[in-house]
Amino acid sequence: MLKSREEGFTLVWVIMLVVVMGTLAAAGISLGSTAGQREREQELQFRLQQIRQALSAYQTLNKSWPLSLDLLVRSHQLRSSCLRDPITRSAWVPVMEGTGVKDIHSSSQDWAFRWKDGERKRYREW
Repeated sequence: MLKSREEGFTLVWVIMLVVVMGTLAAAGISLGSTAGQREREQELQFRLQQIRQALSAYQTLNKSWPLSLDLLVRSHQLRSSCLRDPITRSAWVPVMEGTGVKDIHSSSQDWAFRWKDGERKRYREW
């Protein structure tokens, strides 16, 4: 049978072990969340580049901006998978010139992890 002092030592050891495991688990969840966010940032940057290239090509070819991003998909200049913002998982916010879409940006108000052009910006400013 364990003496009272040994039981107390075992209890303290178990509590310390649970605290350490909880701390490590919390850190792991935080790192996983950050990694996912950075991956979405890379996808955002890639999709913005693809859409802006398609908009520019359309404007050069037709001497006007497309009426919507769907027009770029129908004319095979853009894949339909690019139509969703990877940060908000919703449609892009179009920047119009006249009746055509000149540019797009994210509707997210969140700050990016990555610094762009030497400063930290919100996703909607990319």
